[in-house]
Amino acid sequence: MKSIYLVNYCKINLGALGGSTYEEKKIYKNINSSVIGDGNVVSFNNVDEFIKDYQKTIQDNEKLNDQNTEYYKNYVEIKEQNELLKNQLNDRSYVVYRNLGLYVDSSNISIASDKSQAVIDGKEYYAKSVIEGIVGNNKTITTDDNYMYIGKKVSDRTSLFSDKIWVVDKKNCDVNVSKKDSRGNNRSNALQLTYNNSYIIYNTDKKYNYISFIISIADGSSNTNNVTVSLKDENENVIYSTEISKLDEPIKVTDVAINSCSTLKVEATTANYNLCYCLISEAYVYN
Repeated sequence: MKSIYLVNYCKINLGALGGSTYEEKKIYKNINSSVIGDGNVVSFNNVDEFIKDYQKTIQDNEKLNDQNTEYYKNYVEIKEQNELLKNQLNDRSYVVYRNLGLYVDSSNISIASDKSQAVIDGKEYYAKSVIEGIVGNNKTITTDDNYMYIGKKVSDRTSLFSDKIWVVDKKNCDVNVSKKDSRGNNRSNALQLTYNNSYIIYNTDKKYNYISFIISIADGSSNTNNVTVSLKDENENVIYSTEISKLDEPIKVTDVAINSCSTLKVEATTANYNLCYCLISEAYVYN
């Protein structure tokens, strides 16, 4: 007969514990199941203390299991909240404010520098005080209808290519053209004058004082073809004229007076009746 001794040598026969509770019997069973062989005797210094310790260990394990379940639940909730916050941050712009002073041609200009620059998603924006310091006191700055006006305010600004202005006549030209010019600029909603002596005539009816526009040559045009672009009134009087080639930078034309024009003719001519592919873009009439 083999014996297993724990601390003291007070031997107890497990089979004699018939009056134990159901939970105690489970404990005894677990103890007995760990002893291999016939006629083994397990000795304890105190059976009651061993049972209490064993029950406490089971209770502690159950508490730990409950705590682990609660911790995992909290972890899942916090993870979901983090994902929600991350998505909210992705939908928001990243903004940094800076206090900038201003120098123009080495001269310090007094401006309201507090938060005078904002960097939003990597793009730099400047306060009105900075712009006022740059343009000086001799020009006013106003905003109206989603436009900022420095100096003279442009009112009734209308695209020359809008349906508000009636086309009287046209020859060898295309409207609402979108393509690149010879300098790689994208030109959309543009007028393309294609051949020698191509033109389009608009009914301006003396409603507008000025016109502005950009002249460029379409990509793919011949290098040798110089184009003369002219603006004419209803009597074929030239009120503006310039020459451009494919190798030239686009020409920005502003504040050409057209207040005397009942009709406005935009015309392109070339030498030797060559193709021109001249683009007129960002054309606006205004007062």
